[in-house]
Amino acid sequence: MKVKCFDLCEELWTKSRTAYITEHEAEFESLKQAIKEHDIPMPTSKYMYQYNKRNVLPKDKITGENYDIEIQDRQSDIISIDCKDVLLKL
Repeated sequence: MKVKCFDLCEELWTKSRTAYITEHEAEFESLKQAIKEHDIPMPTSKYMYQYNKRNVLPKDKITGENYDIEIQDRQSDIISIDCKDVLLKL
């Protein structure tokens, strides 16, 4: 999936990385790599605690170019099983 740099920054300053990957069905390691590779500033735990308590602290203004960042989609956790070889004992 592609996401704009500024949009990613805004979302990561309002929710955890885990919440982000769950909402967007993205791969966690891919998100971590994109954050590191593109030097995306992350909020401190103090900021997130205050934000979740509805006490919004000031944050740095996003500057630079608003380019696309590629984040890998999460692979399905569904495992298919061929049922014709399965016997159930009751």
